[in-house]
Amino acid sequence: MTHLLAIDFETAWDKGSYSVKDLGNWLYCQDKRFAVLSVAIHDGERGVAAKPEAFDWAVLHGATLVAHNAPFDRAVFDRLQELGIVPAGVRPARWVCSASACAYHGLPRDLAGACKELLGVTLDKTTRLDLGQGGLFAQAGSAALEAYATRDAELAGRLFARLCKSWPAAEMEAAEITDDMGRHGVRIDTATLAKAQCDLHSDLEGLRKAIPFDPPLSIPALREWCSSKGFSPPRSTAKNADPDDLGEVNEPEVGVMVRHMQRYRRLNRTLAVLEAIRKRIAPDGRLRYQLKYFGAGQTGRWSGSGGLNMQNFNRGDAEGVDLRGLIVPDPGHVFVIADYAQIEARVLLWLAREMDMLQWLQWGMDLYEAAARRMLGYRDPRPLKQVDPGLRQLAKGMTLGLGFGMGAGRFVSSAKTLAGVEITFEKAKESVTRYRNANRRVVDLWDRLADAFAGHAGEAVYRMPLPSGRIIRYWGPRSVNDTLMAADVKGGDLRMVHRGTLAENMVQATARDILAAAWLRCVEAGLTPVLSCHDELVFEVSVGDAQAAVVEVERLMLMPPGWEYVDLLPLAVEVKVAERYGK
Repeated sequence: MTHLLAIDFETAWDKGSYSVKDLGNWLYCQDKRFAVLSVAIHDGERGVAAKPEAFDWAVLHGATLVAHNAPFDRAVFDRLQELGIVPAGVRPARWVCSASACAYHGLPRDLAGACKELLGVTLDKTTRLDLGQGGLFAQAGSAALEAYATRDAELAGRLFARLCKSWPAAEMEAAEITDDMGRHGVRIDTATLAKAQCDLHSDLEGLRKAIPFDPPLSIPALREWCSSKGFSPPRSTAKNADPDDLGEVNEPEVGVMVRHMQRYRRLNRTLAVLEAIRKRIAPDGRLRYQLKYFGAGQTGRWSGSGGLNMQNFNRGDAEGVDLRGLIVPDPGHVFVIADYAQIEARVLLWLAREMDMLQWLQWGMDLYEAAARRMLGYRDPRPLKQVDPGLRQLAKGMTLGLGFGMGAGRFVSSAKTLAGVEITFEKAKESVTRYRNANRRVVDLWDRLADAFAGHAGEAVYRMPLPSGRIIRYWGPRSVNDTLMAADVKGGDLRMVHRGTLAENMVQATARDILAAAWLRCVEAGLTPVLSCHDELVFEVSVGDAQAAVVEVERLMLMPPGWEYVDLLPLAVEVKVAERYGK
C-alpha cells in the first residue's frame, strides 16, 4: 500500500432539503448548492487544512487516501476535479474507508460512535451542525472550521490504523469494488421511464378526483367522510387486512374508498422511486447509485443507500411499472445475470449436516421436490413439478419459511408471500411440526447456537465463528429469564436474540461470504458486475461475448471457497442472458 493520508471534506448542507442521505453522493455533488468549505489531510503526525482554492492538491497524487465514508469524499474529489479546482493530473492511488472497516468489526459506522467505542474519544459535532444551519458558510477557511476538519481526518486515520491489520485484504477490496460499481452505474431506458411517470401521474390525478376529501391519505378525513355518509369507519386500512375490517363486506362504498387510498399511496411511492431514478441519471445516460458494503448488520450483506435502494426494486410490476426493466445495457451489449439458486436453504442444510438432503441435491434433484419427499411423503418417481405443483409449492414455503424457527402464526402469511400458498392456522401448525420432525439436525443447529451464545452471557462480546473464518460479533450478550439479548454493534441497544435468529444470521452471513468470494474471482477474471442484488450478480458484456461469459461466470460462481467440508455444499447457479434487467 502506498503512503497513507487521511482526508476529510467539509461541505455545506441542509437537513431539510439538501443532504447526502437523501440525494446520494453523485446527485449531492452535482447540486447547485454544492460547496466545499474545507479540505483537510493528516499523515498520522500532523495535519493541514485549507479552502479548496488554496489547498496543495499535488500532495494527494499517488497516495492511499483514508476517509470516513470514502465513497462520499471520493465523489467530492471527483466533482472538484470536474470543476477544475483539483488539477486533472492528480490521481490518488487508492481510496479506503474507515467507516467500512468499523462496520466489518462490529463497531458503529458513524465517526462519533466509532471514536467513542474504539478510541475512547468523545467528539463534539456542534461545528458540523453549524454547517447545516449555514452558520459557518461565510467562514469557509476559518480557523475553527479547519481545526474541526483536521481533527476528523486525524481520527479517520487513527481508526483505520487500528483496524486495517484485522480487516482482510479481500474484504477491503470488496468495499472498493462496491463503490466502483455504483460509480460506473447502469444505463436507464429514459423513454420508458418518462412514459411510466406520465401514466402514473395520470392515474394519480384520476384517483385524486375519486377521493372526495383532503388530504387524500388522511385517516381522520376518511372517518369524517364516513360519518357524513352514515357509514361505519373501517377498522383497518392496512393492505393485508381482512375485507370485513376494510369495510368491504358491510359497507362496500367504504371498502372502495379504502382501496382508492391504498392505491394512491402505492402510486406516490412508485412515482417517488421513478423520480429518484430520473434525478440520478448522469449526462452519459447512466444511473449513479450507491450500495453499502457491510450495510446489513452482522451478516455483512450489502444494503441500499443514498436515497435510492436498488436492492428493493420489485421483482414484478409496481403499479404497472417494471422498475428492474428500466435498467438496460449499452447498445451492442446484453446482461449476463447470475443468481445463486436457493442459496440460504442450501447453506442451512449444509451447516446442519442434513446429509440425506445434501446427497439428493448433489445428485441434481430439485430442492423443493427433495423437501416434499422428506417432509410430505411424496414417493412418486416422476418429477414433483409435473405431478403435483401445489405440493411442491407447499414444500417450497416450508423450506424457505421454517428454517429459522418460525411459528405457525407467522407461517400462515409467509407461506402466501414466499410460495403463493394459502393455508389455515391448523395446516400451518401441522407444517411446522412436519418440518421440525423431518429436519432434526436443523433444530439441533438452532439449539447448539443458542447454547453457545448463552455460554458467553455476561462477557463483553460473543464471537460466533463462520465457515469462512469471519466472525459475527454479538455485543454484551445476556441471558435474562432464558431470554437471550445482545447488541448488533458495540455500544448499541440490546435486543432479543432467538435461536432461529442466530441460525439465520449464520446462514445469511455464509451465503454473503460465498457471493463475495465469487464476486472477487469474477473481477480478477475481468468480469466486473454493474449491479448486485442479494445473491445475484449482473454483468454487462458485448453481444458477441455473451455465451462465453455465461460459461465463465457459472464456472467462477460454482467454484467452492477453500473452507472445511465445503465439498458437501451443493451450490447451484442460474445464469441467463437478457436484453434488460428484469424478473
